[in-house]
Amino acid sequence: MKHFSRISVLIVVLAGLTLLLPGPTDPDLPETATKDPAHAAAETTTIGPVRLFDGFKVIEDAFVVVREGRVVAVGPDIDLPAATIRIRADGQTLIPGLIDSHVHSFGAARQDAARFGVTTLLDMFTDPILLAGARDARDSLAPTDAADLFSSGMLATAPGGHGSQYGVRVDTLTDPSAAADWVSDRIAEGSDYIKIIIEPLGGRLPTLDRNLVEALVKAAHDQDRLAVAHATRLEDAQMALAAGVDGLVHLFHDRPVTDEFIDQARARGVFIVPTAIVMGAALGVIDGSAILNDDSLRDRFSQAQRQTLAQPGWGQLAGQARWELLLENLRRLHAAGVPLLAGSDAPNPGTAHGISLHLELALLVEAGLTPAEALMAATTGPASHFDLGQRGCLQPGCRADMALVDGDPTVDISASRQVRRVWKNGREIRLEHTPGSSQDSLRASKDLLHPYEMAYWQAAGDDFLGGNSTARLVRGDTSLAVLGEVRSGSFFPYAGALWMAAATPMQAVSLGDRKRLTVEVHGQQGPYQIMIFSGESEAAQPIMLELHADGDRHRLEVDIEELAALDRGNFRALGVFATGQPRPVDFSLVEVRLE
Repeated sequence: MKHFSRISVLIVVLAGLTLLLPGPTDPDLPETATKDPAHAAAETTTIGPVRLFDGFKVIEDAFVVVREGRVVAVGPDIDLPAATIRIRADGQTLIPGLIDSHVHSFGAARQDAARFGVTTLLDMFTDPILLAGARDARDSLAPTDAADLFSSGMLATAPGGHGSQYGVRVDTLTDPSAAADWVSDRIAEGSDYIKIIIEPLGGRLPTLDRNLVEALVKAAHDQDRLAVAHATRLEDAQMALAAGVDGLVHLFHDRPVTDEFIDQARARGVFIVPTAIVMGAALGVIDGSAILNDDSLRDRFSQAQRQTLAQPGWGQLAGQARWELLLENLRRLHAAGVPLLAGSDAPNPGTAHGISLHLELALLVEAGLTPAEALMAATTGPASHFDLGQRGCLQPGCRADMALVDGDPTVDISASRQVRRVWKNGREIRLEHTPGSSQDSLRASKDLLHPYEMAYWQAAGDDFLGGNSTARLVRGDTSLAVLGEVRSGSFFPYAGALWMAAATPMQAVSLGDRKRLTVEVHGQQGPYQIMIFSGESEAAQPIMLELHADGDRHRLEVDIEELAALDRGNFRALGVFATGQPRPVDFSLVEVRLE
């Protein structure tokens, strides 16, 4: 469900470092242990003896040998290298790095997921500008602390349809004959698969019809891409199956699953990502913030993770009944052999990257999967269905993405969240969240129209607060066009663009050494105002500054140290808005610097 709002987004963690020790039962192995993860990446590492879940089965008292980012040997009776970093793991289980089959990735999502042992993310809608470099990063075996990212990029939806309301540019569709070009454009942007929205939202939104869905599926398959569908009603899911989709990325909860649907899903080999954890939060029956009370995890959560976990769901009426129906549908699908993949839909309200996938695994077990089957739904299952290469496994040749957990998650799935060590590309990563790290501090770029920063601008109008003004953004390489309309109907009508100070929208960060703000707008006659949001509360009154006009050029330079009302330690966002009397909005931001 793509309900992430302007003030929602990101992240979570588990773990604790244990000492690296030579194995006492193998005294001939040298003690080459190191506490420096970067040094460890260049060495051969041997973990064991350890209980191993290799993605398919459990091997007791196994050894896993890792070199140059890959697993090179596995088993209880293998020749161990003479020189190695040796890690004993008595009473623990080594599992493949987990794969979250439904997220929305931006900001520090990839780093935060990895700290929970979630080393691959399947993104189901994000700004394509964020995909640059993701492919190179995931093809590399270089040391990294970030999860690999695969993504649909932009989604397919109708004009004004679900997914078009979040300030991200969306190329909508009305004509089936345009489907092939639309898919080609997505592939050129870096999309790994195609996501199709079939969501009328109770009849309140337009949605794609069957002809368009069929055309998109055919275009995706013709261009060697999977097609997955967002559908939260049985009839829409049936339409998606009839159109030939490869998978559904939510499980419907409006009606009981039918035998006809099950037969059709099995016949077509369709997989389903239930996203039960976000559905439970949305229905008001799961409290995402409960995990924040776990003392063993207290130092693992970033501010962003705490924020999204604590956000309440939408609390639909009859939530408990809908929840029980969803679980029953999930049980029936599993019993019938329909493939299920684990996905969290983080960072929607009540979820966070990393930790919520572990909570999803527990819900899959509640619905009838064995713990081992639930682990496969987050390892070899998605790796196979999405063709992710040597991920989700710990066999010779597999990527050395691994998590060491306390206990045995193949017996008690809750053990999966007791992550004690994580390796990405064979390099051990640090699990503690460090206050002041990238996700809690102002991003490095001082030019807020730098291509990297473009993704952090969002359309913003008073419609968000019940007014009637609207705005949409058209991102260029070094400028940002704002189109829309200022309309009467609120105490202070406005429409424009909002830049978020941190990776998490409206998260408070420190301004650090930033001292001067420069904003220049080109366009129609004003007035234009800057709003600076700061303070301990998101509801704190913003500072409002008017831009000075010189023809079609509007500019302001201000020493922010002179703004007495500015809380430098709790800076949240910067907005540039057309205000005043009702009028069309058509202006471009050509310079925005915070230095």
